[in-house]
Amino acid sequence: MEEKNGLQRNNSEENELNLSDIFRLVKTNWLWFVVSITICISLSVYYIKCTPKQYACSAAVLIKDSNDGASGMVSEAAAFQDLDLFNTTNSVDNEMLVFKSKTLMQKVVQRLHLDLSYRMQVGLRHVEQYRQTPLQLHFLDANANERFALTAKPLNDKQVNLSAFDYDTEEDHSAVNLNAMYYDTIQTPVGRLVVTPTLYLTE
Repeated sequence: MEEKNGLQRNNSEENELNLSDIFRLVKTNWLWFVVSITICISLSVYYIKCTPKQYACSAAVLIKDSNDGASGMVSEAAAFQDLDLFNTTNSVDNEMLVFKSKTLMQKVVQRLHLDLSYRMQVGLRHVEQYRQTPLQLHFLDANANERFALTAKPLNDKQVNLSAFDYDTEEDHSAVNLNAMYYDTIQTPVGRLVVTPTLYLTE
């Protein structure tokens, strides 16, 4: 019993010694701990403020089989599908192939104008203005494979400023600065375009 008590006393002394060493280390270098914590918190806040928000959506499509009269035959053929005796084609598979087709995706992108991105600087973050953009830009000479960017700034209810042209060419167009009227056809380094205001311009 005395040996056990002695061992417990030694362990407690070692624990106290270790805790005291840690406390002495923290007390001696307290400034570095405060600076490190402050920098980490500042970087975290900056990252949260700068990172654009991302959203996700999903949808379900109900496909009704038009071959109601042949439902009995289809069900009987499906019984042999595992045996590979019959190769039946399901209308649902056909519709899924249509949804995945590139032609349909291109039509959706063109109809919803998903090939254009309108962003506004709000604080440190660029906020997407898909349905609430104050200006709409119509590129008359744009090609589907081209990629370019520019900055449009409303001056008043009649004029707009176009600048910071970024185009995939060897020439530098970043210094080009244009003032134009709404609804006019404007010749720019990225081709002809027309700027039209929306109802969100007054906000």
